[in-house]
Amino acid sequence: MITSSEKRATVLRLYPLFKEEVYRRRHEMMRWTAIGAGSLFTSLFDPDVFLDHRPLYPDQWQTDWQHDRSTALALLLLGLLTVVNVLAIALFF
Repeated sequence: MITSSEKRATVLRLYPLFKEEVYRRRHEMMRWTAIGAGSLFTSLFDPDVFLDHRPLYPDQWQTDWQHDRSTALALLLLGLLTVVNVLAIALFF
């Protein structure tokens, strides 16, 4: 059985190691976040990103969803479940 004084000695020995590891990982996360934010910022404002000065999306991207069967099915099911939910609330309350 481990006594309380042994537990305390173990904690006092290991605490600085764990604390240092936490601070080291935190520093690394902050460094990688700064690198990612910096690269994103520079790529957003780089004038050579749009070399031919046209949008990156194709012309029909705003209307393609209207011809997609899976979108129509999802919207139909969402509407059906909404109606069922409203009817259930109206009938039980």
